[in-house]
Amino acid sequence: MASNRANRSPSLAPSQSSFKSLHAGLALLGVLSYLIPTFGFTQRPVLYGIVGMVFFALGMVGTTSFTIMMDKSRPDMAGTDYTLQTSFIGIGGIIAAALSGVLAQAIGYRGVFLTSALLLLICITLVARSRFQITDTTEAIATSQVQQSP
Repeated sequence: MASNRANRSPSLAPSQSSFKSLHAGLALLGVLSYLIPTFGFTQRPVLYGIVGMVFFALGMVGTTSFTIMMDKSRPDMAGTDYTLQTSFIGIGGIIAAALSGVLAQAIGYRGVFLTSALLLLICITLVARSRFQITDTTEAIATSQVQQSP
C-alpha cells in the first residue's frame, strides 16, 4: 500500500531544526574532543568522558539519520531502500578505518581528527542547505494545494 508523501510531514520541519542542530553540534563537539588526548590529556576520566560524549552524540545522530533514511525510502520498496542506505554506512566505516591509519601516518592523529571535523562540518552545511530547500519545497507544495482547492 503506497502512502501519499504530500500529506506526510517532512522529517526536517523547522520545528525540529533546533534538535537536529543540537545533534549535529554535539557530533562535531565529539569529533573535536578526540583532539584532547593529542595534547597529552590521557587520564582515564578524560578518555571515559570523551567516549561517553561521542557515543551519546552518535546515538542522537544515528536516530535522526535512520529516520531520514526511512523517509527517503520509496514506500513500495522501503525495506530494500533502507537496507541499501544503511549498507553504505557500514561500507563507509570500513573504508574510513582503512584510510585513517594511512592518513594518520601521513598527517598525524591531530590532522586526522581535524580532517574528520572538517568533513563533518561540510556534511552539516550540506544537510542544513537541503533542509531549507526541502522546507521551501514543502511549503510551496502546501501553498499550491491550498490555492487549488475549491
